Amino acid sequence: MRHLALAALVLSLALTGCASQHEPAAPIVVPPPAADCLRADGHLSTILSIDNNDRTAHGGIVSTALADTGRLVVGSSDGALKTWTIDGAFLGLPESGAAALTYGPESPPGSTPAMDLAFDTDAHTVWAVDPSGYLAGWDTDAFGTAPRAFMASTEDGTLLGTPGAAVAVGGGIVLAAFLTGDSNNVAWMPTDTRGTALATLRFSYMDAVRDIVFTGTSFVVVGRAFGSAATNRFALTGDPAAPLSLRYSITIPGI
Repeated sequence: MRHLALAALVLSLALTGCASQHEPAAPIVVPPPAADCLRADGHLSTILSIDNNDRTAHGGIVSTALADTGRLVVGSSDGALKTWTIDGAFLGLPESGAAALTYGPESPPGSTPAMDLAFDTDAHTVWAVDPSGYLAGWDTDAFGTAPRAFMASTEDGTLLGTPGAAVAVGGGIVLAAFLTGDSNNVAWMPTDTRGTALATLRFSYMDAVRDIVFTGTSFVVVGRAFGSAATNRFALTGDPAAPLSLRYSITIPGI
C-alpha cells in the first residue's frame, strides 16, 4: 500500500451492517469478505489514531504494509521505517478499549522514502522500493542490520537506476516496478537471492505502474499503457529459470 497523504496512522473498522449478534460490549465479528459488509450498508469508523511524529519528526506517511501476524510497517517521508504490532483483538468496539498498537523497532532515517512496501511470507522481512531505484529487503526484527539492496537491470546488464513505484511478494518471488518511461519496467528475483540485481521482465506492456498485487497464484500489475488504463497478469510457472509467464494484458482506452 502506498501514497498515503497522512501524518497520522489511523485504524478503521467496518461497523454498521457487519456485526454478528452479540451483546453491545462484545467485539464485532467482521465476516469475510469485508467488501460484502460494506455493500450491506457497512461503513468505516476510526477506532485508533497515532501521530507519526509522536517521538521524532519523521514527516508524513508514504507507504504501509501489514503482515498476517499483525506486524505493521510504516514508511515515512524522511526514509525511516517504523514497526507496530496490532493487537489481535483490535476488531472490537471503540468503547471496549480492545484496540491496541504496540510500538516496535524502527530503521534510521534514510536519504529517500520507501514508495511501496510488501511483507515476505516469513512475516519478518519487508521489501521496499525507493526513488533512487533500489529494492531493499529489511529484517524488521533487527533494523540495525543493513538491508539487502538490489537494483533492476536490463537484459544486457545495464542498471536501470530509476525510481521504484510498487512491490509485491508471493510464491518465493519479489516483483518490483520502476518508472523507466518504457515497457521494460517490471523486474523480479527469488526472495532468497544472493545476487546483485533483479532480472527485468520483457513485454510487460506497461509504461507507468501504479500498484502490484499477489493473488496467491499470480501477480496482477495495474497502471497505464499507451495512454490508457492497463492490467497485466503474470502467473507462477514453477520453473526456477522462468518463474513468471504473462497470461494476459488488457488496456482500457479512454480511462
